[in-house]
Amino acid sequence: GLLAMARRVLEPDGARLLQDGFLRVVVMPALAPIPPDRAEERIPLVATQILGLITARYVLRVDGLAAEEPERLVARLAPVIQGFLTGPLAGPLE
Repeated sequence: GLLAMARRVLEPDGARLLQDGFLRVVVMPALAPIPPDRAEERIPLVATQILGLITARYVLRVDGLAAEEPERLVARLAPVIQGFLTGPLAGPLE
């Protein structure tokens, strides 16, 4: 599932899995109802937060994240993800 995909992204061919799997199968469908401008730049930014949280919480079991209540994590990360989706971007990613 999602945890196995997060682990595989860290392997040598992880970039392809991230692009073809995680972004296309997980992130893009979840964001389909939200048509952001500059989606090609915003979606990878959202993916960094989701994949980072999965890796830190479930793979690395980082203290402070592993045992945190899901509602509290959502409350803390939602503004960041919302900013990536709808806030101004500093410039094109290159």
